[in-house]
Amino acid sequence: MDQLMTITDKRKNSFFVKEYECELEAAADEIARGCGIDEVNERRLSQTGENLYVFSGGGRGIREVIQKAIDAWWNEIFTQGINRKVLFTKYIAKSPSTPLEFIQMAWATTNKIGCARMKCSGKQFFVCKYEPEGRILNKPIYRFGDPCSLCQKCDEKLGLCLAQNKDN
Repeated sequence: MDQLMTITDKRKNSFFVKEYECELEAAADEIARGCGIDEVNERRLSQTGENLYVFSGGGRGIREVIQKAIDAWWNEIFTQGINRKVLFTKYIAKSPSTPLEFIQMAWATTNKIGCARMKCSGKQFFVCKYEPEGRILNKPIYRFGDPCSLCQKCDEKLGLCLAQNKDN
């Protein structure tokens, strides 16, 4: 069995700034409007690039919903861990305790995101779609090293890679 670790002790060198994309928001909105957790869970078995968080109750504002979803997804790594090589393996993909939402958020080469929320029957569904998709078998979730050391362009203040535009 893989040894588990958390990410707090290593520096990541290939994280990208995530640009917000309205097309991804529209795709996330379509999923959120479905209001069916079972349908989403079935689709998640074969589809990557998507995170879902469901809240009970309808009184939360959008900022609180966003923050709680992000915190829940990111904090998965602290309770569930990941292998020391930080590779997305078949074992990780099939394990019921894998931090899948964390992995998609942390996927180093993902640089676009769009999210949506829908209130349904006393619950709130918050969905984010990502491009390029993450959770690719036998690929690293991210690489260790000095921030931006693997970037062609870097935001040095944030220590994050910048996506290459067609104009660059």
